[in-house]
Amino acid sequence: MTITKKKSFLGLLFLLVLLVGVSVFSTNSKAASVSLLKNSTLTSDYTDQQLDLTLTGQTGLEISLLTSQYVGFKVDDNLKALLSDQTVADSLKIDYSVPTLLGNRTGVVTTLKVDPATGIVSGRIPFNLLNIAIGQKATYHLSSNIKLPAGSYNFEAIAADTPIDLPLLGSNGAKASITVLPTKTPIEFFVGTTTEGTTYVTFSNAIPDTFISFFPSEGGGKKTEANEDGVGKVTFNEKLTAGSTIAVTVREPDGTVYEETLVVPAEEF
Repeated sequence: MTITKKKSFLGLLFLLVLLVGVSVFSTNSKAASVSLLKNSTLTSDYTDQQLDLTLTGQTGLEISLLTSQYVGFKVDDNLKALLSDQTVADSLKIDYSVPTLLGNRTGVVTTLKVDPATGIVSGRIPFNLLNIAIGQKATYHLSSNIKLPAGSYNFEAIAADTPIDLPLLGSNGAKASITVLPTKTPIEFFVGTTTEGTTYVTFSNAIPDTFISFFPSEGGGKKTEANEDGVGKVTFNEKLTAGSTIAVTVREPDGTVYEETLVVPAEEF
């Protein structure tokens, strides 16, 4: 009988410790900071219409006490409307690398919540986090095929214990920005012959106020500026020989200088 009572007492004691432990874990997780990463940083890149946002940080104690986590990225307000494009939404994905006691756990989340009203793209990491390694590097990477217009854009990101919303990001999110330069259309040149029989060159797609010099291999240079529509024309004093060349020097308003060579075409009859 004594042994039976001892076993029963130990069983009750174990149950009590277990319940206290669960209570402590629950209390700590609720009291934990909503940001689950320490020293988090966000990097951004946009190359060949590929947007890449990467959130990194060290796993803190709080992250080891949870059974789920969420990660979210907020795009610039000027880009929120693009999230309504189904093609853009379908291209969004978040891949992750989270340190565990058994090594890094990696995966891709494609079932995302895309909210054009707030500009937030978020997802839930689908595994139990009780075996997270503390103080190690975790990485969450959002990518998308998206055509961004020229401009400067700001982004935010966070890993949290609750679904991502604007107040959560505003007080805890890591931030980054990118600048998308305008796509420069090459200047188009056309060499032709006037009704008077002299050679001329027209051009289009130039930046307004671009200064362009033309130097035929047969002599007799001309210079002009592109007007507000980016077009212009020069006419030479003579007819240039078919097959001869015209050296072109382009000086753009920002100081950029480059050269091209035009070939005088044979006259069509």
